[in-house]
Amino acid sequence: MTITIYYADLRQVPSKLVKHQIEWQPELTAFGAIMQAVGEAVAQIIDDGLRSNDLELIVSWYNKATGDISEMGGVGRLDWLIEDNSILTITYDNGSTTQAQEDELEKWMLDNESDLI
Repeated sequence: MTITIYYADLRQVPSKLVKHQIEWQPELTAFGAIMQAVGEAVAQIIDDGLRSNDLELIVSWYNKATGDISEMGGVGRLDWLIEDNSILTITYDNGSTTQAQEDELEKWMLDNESDLI
C-alpha cells in the first residue's frame, strides 16, 4: 500500500527529477503525502503555489488501481484524502524550460512507466 510521488522542476538546469514512495495510511491527505516526501517547507510552497494559481506549477494524480485521473490541468488544492495506489506528479515548468528538458522528463517518466501499470 504505497503512494508514488514524482517531483520535476524544469525551471533549473540541470532539471531536478525525484521519485518518492511513501506508505499509504487512512486519512492521509495529498498535502500530508507530499510533506512526507519532500518536507513540510516544500509541501507548503507547493500548496501556496496551487492556491495562488502559480502558472509554473501543475499537480496531477492518477490511481493505478481504479484508472481514475485528475482533471485536465491538475488540482488546485492539496487538502483532499489521497487513496492507496495513487501517483502524484508535481511539475514546475516555465518559459525558460528547454526542449531537451522536456525530452528528459518524458524519458524519465517512461523509465518509470512500470509504476503506472
